[in-house]
Amino acid sequence: MKRPINPLLDQWGSRMRVSELKCLIKNLHDSNQFSKALQVSEWMDEKRACNIYAEDYAVRLHMVDVVLGLEEAEKFFKNIPENMKDYTVYATLLSSYTKSDKHLGKAKATFEKMRELGLLMKPSPFNSMFSFHSQRNMVEEFLREMEENNVAPDSLMVNKVLRIYAADSNVEAMETFMKKWSGEEGIKLERETMAAVAKAYSKAGSIEQAIEMYGGLEGSKKEVYRLWNECKKKEKEKLEDGWLSLGNECMTNEKLEDYWYKTVIASLLKLDDVEGAEKVYGEWKP
Repeated sequence: MKRPINPLLDQWGSRMRVSELKCLIKNLHDSNQFSKALQVSEWMDEKRACNIYAEDYAVRLHMVDVVLGLEEAEKFFKNIPENMKDYTVYATLLSSYTKSDKHLGKAKATFEKMRELGLLMKPSPFNSMFSFHSQRNMVEEFLREMEENNVAPDSLMVNKVLRIYAADSNVEAMETFMKKWSGEEGIKLERETMAAVAKAYSKAGSIEQAIEMYGGLEGSKKEVYRLWNECKKKEKEKLEDGWLSLGNECMTNEKLEDYWYKTVIASLLKLDDVEGAEKVYGEWKP
Protein backbone atom coordinates (compact mmCIF):
# COMPACT_ATOMS: atom_id res chain seq x y z
CA MET A 1 0.00 0.00 0.00
CA LYS A 2 1.22 3.49 -0.77
CA ARG A 3 1.97 5.94 2.04
CA PRO A 4 1.23 3.72 5.03
CA ILE A 5 -0.37 5.62 7.87
CA ASN A 6 0.50 3.11 10.58
CA PRO A 7 3.27 5.32 12.04
CA LEU A 8 0.73 8.11 12.50
CA LEU A 9 -1.74 5.69 14.05
CA ASP A 10 0.93 4.39 16.43
CA GLN A 11 1.61 7.97 17.46
CA TRP A 12 -1.92 9.31 17.71
CA GLY A 13 -4.32 6.39 17.53
CA SER A 14 -4.02 5.46 21.19
CA ARG A 15 -5.23 8.94 22.12
CA MET A 16 -8.37 8.64 20.04
CA ARG A 17 -11.62 7.16 21.27
CA VAL A 18 -12.92 4.05 19.52
CA SER A 19 -15.89 6.04 18.24
CA GLU A 20 -13.48 8.56 16.70
CA LEU A 21 -11.49 5.83 14.98
CA LYS A 22 -14.67 4.29 13.58
CA CYS A 23 -15.76 7.72 12.39
CA LEU A 24 -12.36 8.13 10.70
CA ILE A 25 -12.80 4.79 8.94
CA LYS A 26 -16.26 5.78 7.76
CA ASN A 27 -15.08 9.14 6.45
CA LEU A 28 -12.14 7.59 4.61
CA HIS A 29 -14.40 4.85 3.21
CA ASP A 30 -17.08 7.29 2.09
CA SER A 31 -14.44 9.45 0.34
CA ASN A 32 -13.14 6.36 -1.52
CA GLN A 33 -9.84 6.32 0.37
CA PHE A 34 -10.24 2.60 0.86
CA SER A 35 -6.57 1.76 1.40
CA LYS A 36 -6.21 4.19 4.29
CA ALA A 37 -9.56 3.15 5.73
CA LEU A 38 -8.45 -0.49 5.66
CA GLN A 39 -5.19 0.37 7.41
CA VAL A 40 -7.05 2.11 10.22
CA SER A 41 -9.41 -0.85 10.54
CA GLU A 42 -6.55 -3.35 10.68
CA TRP A 43 -4.66 -1.19 13.17
CA MET A 44 -7.72 -1.12 15.42
CA ASP A 45 -7.89 -4.91 15.35
CA GLU A 46 -4.24 -5.21 16.34
CA LYS A 47 -3.81 -2.34 18.79
CA ARG A 48 -7.15 -1.54 20.37
CA ALA A 49 -9.51 -3.71 22.33
CA CYS A 50 -13.00 -2.79 21.17
CA ASN A 51 -16.31 -4.31 20.27
CA ILE A 52 -16.71 -5.09 16.57
CA TYR A 53 -20.22 -5.27 15.19
CA ALA A 54 -21.65 -6.81 12.04
CA GLU A 55 -21.69 -3.49 10.19
CA ASP A 56 -17.97 -3.08 10.99
CA TYR A 57 -17.27 -6.44 9.38
CA ALA A 58 -19.35 -5.46 6.36
CA VAL A 59 -17.39 -2.24 5.83
CA ARG A 60 -14.11 -4.11 6.30
CA LEU A 61 -15.20 -6.78 3.83
CA HIS A 62 -15.92 -4.15 1.20
CA MET A 63 -12.55 -2.47 1.78
CA VAL A 64 -10.67 -5.76 1.51
CA ASP A 65 -12.44 -6.48 -1.77
CA VAL A 66 -11.60 -3.07 -3.23
CA VAL A 67 -7.99 -2.92 -2.00
CA LEU A 68 -6.83 -6.54 -1.99
CA GLY A 69 -9.27 -8.29 -4.33
CA LEU A 70 -12.13 -10.76 -4.16
CA GLU A 71 -10.02 -13.76 -3.14
CA GLU A 72 -8.81 -11.98 -0.01
CA ALA A 73 -12.34 -10.75 0.65
CA GLU A 74 -13.61 -14.35 0.56
CA LYS A 75 -10.91 -15.37 3.04
CA PHE A 76 -11.91 -12.51 5.32
CA PHE A 77 -15.58 -13.49 5.06
CA LYS A 78 -14.82 -17.06 6.13
CA ASN A 79 -13.11 -15.76 9.27
CA ILE A 80 -16.05 -13.59 10.31
CA PRO A 81 -17.85 -15.15 13.31
CA GLU A 82 -21.08 -16.80 12.23
CA ASN A 83 -23.14 -14.74 14.65
CA MET A 84 -21.84 -11.60 12.94
CA LYS A 85 -22.79 -12.65 9.41
CA ASP A 86 -25.99 -10.67 9.18
CA TYR A 87 -27.76 -8.95 6.27
CA THR A 88 -25.10 -6.25 5.87
CA VAL A 89 -22.26 -8.76 5.59
CA TYR A 90 -24.01 -11.09 3.13
CA ALA A 91 -25.27 -8.17 1.03
CA THR A 92 -21.70 -6.83 0.81
CA LEU A 93 -20.36 -10.21 -0.29
CA LEU A 94 -23.13 -10.56 -2.87
CA SER A 95 -22.37 -7.10 -4.23
CA SER A 96 -18.71 -8.08 -4.62
CA TYR A 97 -19.67 -11.08 -6.74
CA THR A 98 -21.77 -8.98 -9.13
CA LYS A 99 -18.72 -7.19 -10.52
CA SER A 100 -18.11 -10.00 -12.99
CA ASP A 101 -20.33 -12.52 -14.78
CA LYS A 102 -17.80 -15.25 -14.00
CA HIS A 103 -18.91 -15.10 -10.37
CA LEU A 104 -22.58 -15.72 -11.15
CA GLY A 105 -22.50 -19.15 -9.53
CA LYS A 106 -21.14 -17.77 -6.27
CA ALA A 107 -23.62 -14.91 -6.39
CA LYS A 108 -26.51 -17.36 -6.79
CA ALA A 109 -25.24 -19.45 -3.89
CA THR A 110 -24.94 -16.36 -1.67
CA PHE A 111 -28.40 -15.18 -2.69
CA GLU A 112 -29.85 -18.60 -1.88
CA LYS A 113 -28.08 -18.57 1.49
CA MET A 114 -29.66 -15.19 2.24
CA ARG A 115 -33.03 -16.65 1.28
CA GLU A 116 -32.52 -19.58 3.67
CA LEU A 117 -31.59 -17.18 6.48
CA GLY A 118 -34.58 -14.94 5.80
CA LEU A 119 -32.36 -12.01 4.82
CA LEU A 120 -34.10 -11.05 1.58
CA MET A 121 -36.08 -8.28 3.24
CA LYS A 122 -34.59 -5.34 1.36
CA PRO A 123 -34.26 -4.53 -2.37
CA SER A 124 -30.44 -4.45 -2.39
CA PRO A 125 -29.83 -8.23 -2.92
CA PHE A 126 -32.32 -8.26 -5.80
CA ASN A 127 -30.62 -5.21 -7.30
CA SER A 128 -27.34 -7.07 -7.13
CA MET A 129 -28.74 -10.05 -9.02
CA PHE A 130 -30.16 -7.76 -11.71
CA SER A 131 -26.55 -6.73 -12.43
CA PHE A 132 -26.11 -10.06 -14.21
CA HIS A 133 -27.46 -9.87 -17.75
CA SER A 134 -28.35 -13.56 -17.66
CA GLN A 135 -30.67 -12.95 -14.70
CA ARG A 136 -32.92 -10.55 -16.58
CA ASN A 137 -35.36 -13.32 -17.35
CA MET A 138 -35.79 -13.66 -13.59
CA VAL A 139 -37.27 -10.18 -13.19
CA GLU A 140 -40.85 -11.35 -12.76
CA GLU A 141 -39.85 -14.07 -10.31
CA PHE A 142 -37.75 -11.68 -8.24
CA LEU A 143 -40.52 -9.07 -8.19
CA ARG A 144 -43.01 -11.72 -7.12
CA GLU A 145 -40.73 -12.83 -4.29
CA MET A 146 -40.28 -9.23 -3.17
CA GLU A 147 -44.03 -8.75 -3.10
CA GLU A 148 -44.46 -11.91 -1.03
CA ASN A 149 -41.87 -10.58 1.42
CA ASN A 150 -43.47 -7.11 1.46
CA VAL A 151 -40.29 -5.58 0.02
CA ALA A 152 -40.92 -2.43 -1.99
CA PRO A 153 -38.44 -1.57 -4.76
CA ASP A 154 -36.16 1.40 -4.22
CA SER A 155 -35.29 4.02 -6.82
CA LEU A 156 -32.31 2.01 -8.07
CA MET A 157 -34.45 -1.06 -8.67
CA VAL A 158 -37.27 0.84 -10.37
CA ASN A 159 -34.77 2.28 -12.83
CA LYS A 160 -33.09 -1.08 -13.41
CA VAL A 161 -36.35 -2.93 -14.01
CA LEU A 162 -37.70 -0.28 -16.37
CA ARG A 163 -34.49 -0.37 -18.42
CA ILE A 164 -34.68 -4.16 -18.60
CA TYR A 165 -38.29 -4.07 -19.80
CA ALA A 166 -37.44 -1.31 -22.28
CA ALA A 167 -34.47 -3.23 -23.67
CA ASP A 168 -36.70 -6.28 -24.16
CA SER A 169 -39.43 -4.10 -25.77
CA ASN A 170 -41.84 -5.38 -23.13
CA VAL A 171 -43.91 -2.21 -23.19
CA GLU A 172 -46.92 -3.66 -21.38
CA ALA A 173 -44.87 -4.81 -18.38
CA MET A 174 -42.84 -1.61 -18.48
CA GLU A 175 -45.94 0.55 -18.41
CA THR A 176 -47.62 -1.44 -15.64
CA PHE A 177 -44.52 -1.34 -13.45
CA MET A 178 -43.93 2.36 -14.12
CA LYS A 179 -47.50 3.33 -13.25
CA LYS A 180 -47.28 1.36 -10.02
CA TRP A 181 -43.96 2.64 -8.73
CA SER A 182 -42.65 5.75 -10.52
CA GLY A 183 -44.87 8.08 -8.51
CA GLU A 184 -43.93 6.66 -5.11
CA GLU A 185 -42.05 8.82 -2.63
CA GLY A 186 -38.28 8.61 -3.07
CA ILE A 187 -38.51 7.17 -6.58
CA LYS A 188 -36.84 9.24 -9.27
CA LEU A 189 -36.44 8.15 -12.88
CA GLU A 190 -32.91 8.62 -14.16
CA ARG A 191 -32.17 10.26 -17.49
CA GLU A 192 -30.95 6.97 -18.96
CA THR A 193 -34.16 5.26 -17.88
CA MET A 194 -36.44 7.93 -19.32
CA ALA A 195 -34.59 7.78 -22.64
CA ALA A 196 -34.87 3.97 -22.72
CA VAL A 197 -38.59 4.08 -21.92
CA ALA A 198 -39.21 6.74 -24.57
CA LYS A 199 -37.34 4.68 -27.19
CA ALA A 200 -39.32 1.57 -26.25
CA TYR A 201 -42.58 3.48 -26.66
CA SER A 202 -41.43 4.86 -30.01
CA LYS A 203 -40.33 1.44 -31.24
CA ALA A 204 -43.72 0.00 -30.25
CA GLY A 205 -45.53 2.73 -32.15
CA SER A 206 -46.82 4.44 -29.00
CA ILE A 207 -45.70 7.83 -30.26
CA GLU A 208 -47.83 9.92 -27.91
CA GLN A 209 -46.36 8.20 -24.84
CA ALA A 210 -42.87 8.62 -26.28
CA ILE A 211 -43.45 12.34 -26.78
CA GLU A 212 -44.76 12.67 -23.22
CA MET A 213 -41.69 10.88 -21.84
CA TYR A 214 -39.27 12.98 -23.88
CA GLY A 215 -41.09 16.05 -22.56
CA GLY A 216 -39.68 15.31 -19.13
CA LEU A 217 -36.18 14.63 -20.42
CA GLU A 218 -33.97 17.69 -20.64
CA GLY A 219 -32.30 18.17 -24.00
CA SER A 220 -34.82 16.02 -25.90
CA LYS A 221 -36.49 18.75 -27.92
CA LYS A 222 -35.21 17.32 -31.21
CA GLU A 223 -36.77 13.95 -30.40
CA VAL A 224 -40.13 15.59 -29.69
CA TYR A 225 -40.06 17.38 -33.05
CA ARG A 226 -38.89 14.24 -34.85
CA LEU A 227 -41.74 12.18 -33.46
CA TRP A 228 -44.23 14.99 -34.04
CA ASN A 229 -43.24 15.26 -37.70
CA GLU A 230 -43.35 11.48 -38.00
CA CYS A 231 -46.84 11.45 -36.52
CA LYS A 232 -48.11 14.14 -38.89
CA LYS A 233 -46.60 12.32 -41.83
CA LYS A 234 -48.26 9.03 -40.90
CA GLU A 235 -51.66 10.65 -40.36
CA LYS A 236 -51.38 12.37 -43.71
CA GLU A 237 -50.53 9.06 -45.40
CA LYS A 238 -53.55 7.43 -43.76
CA LEU A 239 -55.86 10.05 -45.16
CA GLU A 240 -54.30 9.96 -48.62
CA ASP A 241 -54.44 6.19 -48.75
CA GLY A 242 -58.12 6.23 -47.79
CA TRP A 243 -57.67 4.43 -44.47
CA LEU A 244 -60.32 6.69 -42.96
CA SER A 245 -63.78 6.56 -44.48
CA LEU A 246 -65.26 9.79 -45.83
CA GLY A 247 -68.17 9.59 -43.41
CA ASN A 248 -66.05 9.87 -40.23
CA GLU A 249 -62.84 11.32 -41.59
CA CYS A 250 -63.22 14.84 -40.23
CA MET A 251 -64.40 13.78 -36.81
CA THR A 252 -61.67 11.17 -36.34
CA ASN A 253 -58.93 13.40 -37.72
CA GLU A 254 -60.00 16.33 -35.53
CA LYS A 255 -60.01 14.17 -32.41
CA LEU A 256 -56.59 12.77 -33.18
CA GLU A 257 -55.15 16.18 -33.98
CA ASP A 258 -56.48 17.70 -30.76
CA TYR A 259 -54.80 15.01 -28.71
CA TRP A 260 -51.52 15.19 -30.60
CA TYR A 261 -51.32 18.96 -30.42
CA LYS A 262 -52.02 18.98 -26.70
CA THR A 263 -49.39 16.32 -26.10
CA VAL A 264 -46.71 18.05 -28.16
CA ILE A 265 -47.43 21.49 -26.72
CA ALA A 266 -47.27 20.15 -23.15
CA SER A 267 -43.95 18.42 -23.85
CA LEU A 268 -42.40 21.49 -25.46
CA LEU A 269 -43.47 23.66 -22.53
CA LYS A 270 -41.83 21.20 -20.13
CA LEU A 271 -38.65 21.61 -22.19
CA ASP A 272 -38.94 25.42 -21.91
CA ASP A 273 -39.48 25.74 -25.66
CA VAL A 274 -42.19 28.38 -25.40
CA GLU A 275 -41.60 29.63 -28.93
CA GLY A 276 -41.96 26.13 -30.35
CA ALA A 277 -45.11 25.49 -28.32
CA GLU A 278 -46.63 28.74 -29.59
CA LYS A 279 -45.81 27.75 -33.16
CA VAL A 280 -47.48 24.37 -32.76
CA TYR A 281 -50.49 26.04 -31.16
CA GLY A 282 -50.65 28.38 -34.15
CA GLU A 283 -50.83 25.36 -36.44
CA TRP A 284 -53.57 23.87 -34.28
CA LYS A 285 -55.66 27.03 -33.81
CA PRO A 286 -54.71 29.36 -36.70
